[in-house]
Amino acid sequence: MSNKRTSTLKRITKACEYCDKVFITRNPQRRFCSHNCRNRAWDAVHPEKARESWRRWAVRHPEEHRQRSRQYRETHLEKERERQRRYYQKHRAERREYDKNHRSERNAIHATYRALKKNTPTGDLDKIKELYRCAKEASKIRCYLCGKLIPKEHRHVDHIVPLSKRGLHIASNLAVACNKCNESKGAKMPDAIGLLI
Repeated sequence: MSNKRTSTLKRITKACEYCDKVFITRNPQRRFCSHNCRNRAWDAVHPEKARESWRRWAVRHPEEHRQRSRQYRETHLEKERERQRRYYQKHRAERREYDKNHRSERNAIHATYRALKKNTPTGDLDKIKELYRCAKEASKIRCYLCGKLIPKEHRHVDHIVPLSKRGLHIASNLAVACNKCNESKGAKMPDAIGLLI
């Protein structure tokens, strides 16, 4: 009986309410060209419910969520950069406050990132973060190069054997130096500045 009914209905040309694509249907009440467009239109009308549904899916499928996010960022690189710029500008004061309160953590992460960019093996990040925290918070620290006490605002964590000379980013290759010694040392090897290890 349903076959007879559908065969008697005329074909109608309609435009999808979501994407404006023209499609042919026999159902006069149909508003969308596909289930995908129907779902996206519902998401646009109910953004909070859609976000909550997406969050639940992401928790249930973490690996697939990471893969999709990576693919999206790769295919929409400029859009993603613009989104990040807007976010950073909007939250500039919060970022500065966070950076001020978590400087040692941030420095440890940046040093690890620089090491990874140079394909240098990295050590235990917790030990490295602890070393950066001590360099920032300890009341008395001496420069490993000149032996003088260093004021808190002039402390640098230095790679004893520089990353550029195949030094490792591990806690045993890191030491606290004063800013003058660290800047004058640059990327020199320890023996080039007369330091015996």
